[in-house]
Amino acid sequence: MRATIVIDNCNYARFLPEAIESALAQTFAGTEVVVVDDGSTDGSREVIGSYGDRIRPVLKDNGGQTSAFNAGLAAAGGEVVCFLDSDDLLAPEAMERAVVAIESRGAVKCHWLLRTVDVDGRPTGDRLPHGELGDGELRDGVLAGGPESYPTPPTSGNAWSREFLDEVMPLPEIEGRHGVGSASADAYLSDVAPVFGPVARIDEELGSYRLHGGNDYSSLGFEEKLRRDLWCYDDRCERLADWCARLGLAADPEVWRGQSWLHSFVTAREELSATLPESSALLLVDGQGVGKEVAPGRRILPFLERDGQYWGAPEDGRTAVRELERMRTEGADFIAFAWPAMWWLDCYPELERHLADRFPRVLDNERLVAFDLRG
Repeated sequence: MRATIVIDNCNYARFLPEAIESALAQTFAGTEVVVVDDGSTDGSREVIGSYGDRIRPVLKDNGGQTSAFNAGLAAAGGEVVCFLDSDDLLAPEAMERAVVAIESRGAVKCHWLLRTVDVDGRPTGDRLPHGELGDGELRDGVLAGGPESYPTPPTSGNAWSREFLDEVMPLPEIEGRHGVGSASADAYLSDVAPVFGPVARIDEELGSYRLHGGNDYSSLGFEEKLRRDLWCYDDRCERLADWCARLGLAADPEVWRGQSWLHSFVTAREELSATLPESSALLLVDGQGVGKEVAPGRRILPFLERDGQYWGAPEDGRTAVRELERMRTEGADFIAFAWPAMWWLDCYPELERHLADRFPRVLDNERLVAFDLRG
């Protein structure tokens, strides 16, 4: 059994040596390292050249992450492949553990936790993903929920069966349609993997994900990110549905879209914009799962709050009612419960009765329940 680490790089010369060194330090003896440079102009190719025949370089014109994945796989000789972003790191035992997991369980994908580090490689105390890693047969969940239906780490936290990759790659190189951020090669692979076979998880931190704000996507404004993320999600739905159809599996991308956070957000924003006057003050109950951008042009107040900051859920319904009335007297015009926090209405029946008995219900659907507090 052989393994390949494909490092995809574009203008990350300052991080690239650490990524390469982490790949060369693997304890699995049958590991080769392929470094794809996607049209860098910052000295990355000099870094790559300094490693001589310890790595296999692939030098190409700029085409985006997907094209780098495709080029890297074409140069890879391993039966297990990991795509490593050039600003991230792998633990020495990562490939050894992944090879064992994929080979012993017949898995198409193995994934592990990534600790987050700052620009200088110092741990932040967080790790990705935040939910429990998916494990085993996940096909039914993907058929029901579509893309993003199970927690999975970013690019550098995954290894793939070559047999699976040869089925679904080369990937469509679609970045040019919407620019940076419009496509995510690792997300596409994670979407379709469970319909081909089981997924193996390793509940340990076997790599580092670097937070530095230096990529093009992080520099975009909210509206541009939303537009591109929405397009990317819809494209992922269509491609996943296409693979399901080829494999004879029933799937409905319209159901997936209706359940998705992105589509719920866009629809909720349209509903709030049509219902709330501009400049009105909104108590937003979202459990910090939606964000103030759902109601542009309105003054968003967290609930509960202390000194203008979200304070968490109330200890009981009486506290919720008291705080509601305090904030209403201080100028709150509306309160809206968004879908991540709809449980409030069941957990605090005293609050729900207080609102229903005294204030008009202006929105009531699976995304939003809102009341007009101005009466």
